Amino acid sequence: MTSKGLLEVKNARNELLYQYRFSTIDLLIDPESMSASQQVAKINEIFKHYFDEDKFRSPAIRREQAFEEAFGNPNAADKADWEKIKANKQSILFRHREGYEGMMGIAYSKERKKAMTVSYSD
Repeated sequence: MTSKGLLEVKNARNELLYQYRFSTIDLLIDPESMSASQQVAKINEIFKHYFDEDKFRSPAIRREQAFEEAFGNPNAADKADWEKIKANKQSILFRHREGYEGMMGIAYSKERKKAMTVSYSD
């Protein structure tokens, strides 16, 4: 119930491309209504499917998607890199959980030489 999660994406040279830290309890919708063993079982089930095939997509950004629609509050400074990822038909999106209902989509930016958030949804 007090464990922390760490998602890191590294390249072949072991250079950090992306990092996301979180409390595993935040992955549960209503932890107060669950026993400790139910919480542990649910968190284990979530992690069992964390990297399933349906969490990956190529291209990372669909042709019809607009930058403004990808986020609730987009950072205008990210738009140029976002558009370059969108133009790359070989780009790959990885969607991971952000809290109990959010999904964060990340993709590699050649310009930044790291992964960046390209979408967020509740």
